[in-house]
Amino acid sequence: MKDPRAWMRPHLRECMPYTTARDLYQEGLFLDANENPYGTLAPEYGDDLNRYPDPQVGDLRAALAAWLEVEPERLWIGNGGDEALELLHRAFVDPGESVVVCTPTYGMYAITARAHGAQVREAPLDGAFDLDVSRTLGEARGAKIIFLCTPNNPTGNVLDPERVERLAEGFDGLVVADEAYVEFSDGRSLIRAVPGHRNLVVLRTFSKVWGLAGARVGYFLADPEVVQILDRVNLPYPLSRASARAACLALARPDRMAEWRLKIVAERARLSRKLSELGFHVFPSQANFVLVRVPNARAAYRRLASEFGVVVRDRSDVPRLEDCLRISVGKPEDSDRVCQALEAMGAR
Repeated sequence: MKDPRAWMRPHLRECMPYTTARDLYQEGLFLDANENPYGTLAPEYGDDLNRYPDPQVGDLRAALAAWLEVEPERLWIGNGGDEALELLHRAFVDPGESVVVCTPTYGMYAITARAHGAQVREAPLDGAFDLDVSRTLGEARGAKIIFLCTPNNPTGNVLDPERVERLAEGFDGLVVADEAYVEFSDGRSLIRAVPGHRNLVVLRTFSKVWGLAGARVGYFLADPEVVQILDRVNLPYPLSRASARAACLALARPDRMAEWRLKIVAERARLSRKLSELGFHVFPSQANFVLVRVPNARAAYRRLASEFGVVVRDRSDVPRLEDCLRISVGKPEDSDRVCQALEAMGAR
């Protein structure tokens, strides 16, 4: 397997990362960063917000590495998983080069690629929405990155991890596996496969089971060289003090996270059963949402919002997902409300 430096954009090989004031010193009388010495106008969120945060996110990095049982140098941490997508393109994909998305899947992979002037090739998932390794490798000849999602958004199924590893073995570029929903699944995470595949990047988030969508904390695990390459194009302070502190506090409460996970998984099963009893086709899900086929889904989506105040996601414009709605798993009373609304609409 090639060294990851072989995949980076050529002009970045001479580009050195920006050195911030806090990269140099973490203690002392700080007169180096042009900060307000009098404090912050939002002390309720921490009395140190007048000072720039640790650019290495040291406390969170240590806590996260311990939680995942991985080496800290394999971790990149930043403002949500979407920022990771942005930086991966910035570091590895020149305008005119290609990336591959395994469809149907999360739309931001293609949107981010096109924003960077990349060509987007589609490698359709198979009939069970799993990876077709041979077809994907064929579509990916000469491409820089393959993006895939497991559990997949919006279908909800887990991709076969052995197929993902075969894809990484056969591809001369980066394979980015987005595991934003992995905590809700019974499938094997790909984290343990990262050390054996220098081109495998596993993307995670605090936005789902950890309940920090508003804090925007994402991370990925990769070869340390990949992390160092992203440091060349990263912003000076990748995560705010408040967001890093919130993630550290969340990691200190794993029992609460486990409790939420069990409740959501149980409610996913109940919601799926109720929707099936109403006569809808519900796709098997290993995420915190269900995909359901509803006749005239677009009209149903609008009526749910306008008449019943229930907001779901219309996925009927996605090829192979015609007349499909994606419904997040909420509390039991939320499931009851959406099912009662669908029944009242006569949407069967």
